[in-house]
Amino acid sequence: MTKAELVALIHERTALPLGTTFVTSALDDLIKLGLVDPGPRRGNVGRKPNFEYRWRDCHRIRFIVILQARGMTSRNALRLQLFWAGCRLPISEVRQALLQEYRSAAATLNGQTRSTAVDNRKTLTPKRRASLLREFGPLDTRLADAGLQTPPDQMIAAMRMARQEPLSTEPVAPTPEFVRLLASGNMKMGDLARELAPQLSGLFLMGSAPDDEGMDSVEGLIRNATDDDFKRGCASARAMLGLLATTNAFGVIPKTPEGDQARNAIVRSIRRHPSILALFLFIGLKKVAADAQEVTKEQAEFMAWILKRPKAFEVLFSDLPEIEKGQLFKEYFDEFKLLGIHAASDPD
Repeated sequence: MTKAELVALIHERTALPLGTTFVTSALDDLIKLGLVDPGPRRGNVGRKPNFEYRWRDCHRIRFIVILQARGMTSRNALRLQLFWAGCRLPISEVRQALLQEYRSAAATLNGQTRSTAVDNRKTLTPKRRASLLREFGPLDTRLADAGLQTPPDQMIAAMRMARQEPLSTEPVAPTPEFVRLLASGNMKMGDLARELAPQLSGLFLMGSAPDDEGMDSVEGLIRNATDDDFKRGCASARAMLGLLATTNAFGVIPKTPEGDQARNAIVRSIRRHPSILALFLFIGLKKVAADAQEVTKEQAEFMAWILKRPKAFEVLFSDLPEIEKGQLFKEYFDEFKLLGIHAASDPD
């Protein structure tokens, strides 16, 4: 279709129902920003060049118009949304967009928490603790109704780790206690927050230390990640969001109408808020940096086997100290020994 036909189609079928307009100058702006390709040239219309557009271009532009109607006008935010949706973009542009949006998100969150209490490890007095919790802001009512209130001390510990600890890309193996709770279906928000807290280390630290190569900082990881890392990181983040959207989120979100509303609110926030999406994409990128290899089919089968048996750890590791128990679990997971030794004779 021609440029004029494309503009008319987007205006009538997408912009008008959303209460906005779409004109030729708007398409020209998207092309100048590099968000839309101009399309192959097919001669001239009079003295003006004629460009041909396909339905793929139409769908992409409609997606952008919908995002803009929601108030998302930042070029970096739009680029991250297009990358998340699987549209073709130069990774160099995605890298810069993620860096800028992450900086904005970190600045907002750091600015929101003005208290110096998160920049040290001192024990808080009741008054300072209450003041700090007020700075974190109120919990979304939908999350509160579902009972998803993170314990206050866990929130403070997580913020301190994000502000004070160096960024780590070392793989973190789940503890036997965590998997036991996961399998039992009795996990609470505090259990999940305690397990995930180490994953938040350094998430609000943008600068790298002066004597390193920049890999222990958010900025360093984003700048040094390869194109393949970005693609795998986005796939990992989409997989995490997909699990959250379709499952019970580790059994923490209750299977109730309130729980469904809370889960939908979390999913929408990640998808629609540029700063939250940037944080989520970075966590996917960090996960790729920590995991040199993808989880194999055998490892996934081993985890599925374990999760069906809440008391499996008690039987297999009953005589070991807790530290050795965790290390042995990691070794068994890495080499799938349990799968071969126990699952083969499992009557289930």
